[in-house]
Amino acid sequence: MTPEFWLNLQRMYDLDKARATTDVSGIAPLREGATVFKST
Repeated sequence: MTPEFWLNLQRMYDLDKARATTDVSGIAPLREGATVFKST
């Protein structure tokens, strides 16, 4: 198995754990078409 496979597996685990334990109900959704950040 490749290093990329293991990194993606870890990433999926981390995201799943964060979704299960983080309350995001107080965060307002972005407007459609909103710019998240600008590069300068």
